[in-house]
Amino acid sequence: MPWTPADADKHVKGLSPSLKTEWAKIANRVLNDCEGDDCEAKAIKIANAQVQKLGKVAKLDSVKHRVFGYAYVAKTKDGETVIDHSGEFIDPDDLEDAIYKYVLESREGNDMHDGPVTGKLIESFVITPDKLEAIGLEKNALPIGAWVGFQLDPEVYKDVVEGRRAFSIEGSAEKVEV
Repeated sequence: MPWTPADADKHVKGLSPSLKTEWAKIANRVLNDCEGDDCEAKAIKIANAQVQKLGKVAKLDSVKHRVFGYAYVAKTKDGETVIDHSGEFIDPDDLEDAIYKYVLESREGNDMHDGPVTGKLIESFVITPDKLEAIGLEKNALPIGAWVGFQLDPEVYKDVVEGRRAFSIEGSAEKVEV
C-alpha cells in the first residue's frame, strides 16, 4: 500500500506537514525494500520511530537565527541501534569520522542537500560514551550521535520554526549487509 502524508496522522500524532511527508517516504521506502512477513507493520514502526527522532530541533535562538539539535542518532541511551529513515544505520565510529570530515571540509548547510548555502555550522559535538564519561556523565546519559548547531539565513530559520525544515545529513557510504 503506498502511503500518503495524510496517513501519518493514523499512526503518529503532532507531526508538521514536512514530517508527515517524510513519514510517507520512509514507510513507502521500507515497504518497497522489505522481504518477508509483516512488511506493512515493519514500515509503519520504522516510519513512526524515525520521524519522532528525525532532525528534531532541540534549541532555537530567534534573535541570532541559530538552531541546535541532533543531526543523527546512532544509538539510544539504552544502547539500541537506531534504524534511520532509509532503513539503515551508521556505526558510531563511522559517524564520528564522517562528522569530523564534514567539519574539516565543509561546514555548510543548504535546502535538502541542494542549492545555495543557507546556513553555516557553528557547533558540533559527536557524543560517544567515552566523551560522556570524560566530562563526568554516565556513559549512557545521552543518545550516541552527532549534535550540531547552525547559523541560518532568516527565511530558512522561519521555515525551521514553522516545522517545514529539520536537520538532515547527506553522505555516501559503502553499504554492508548485516
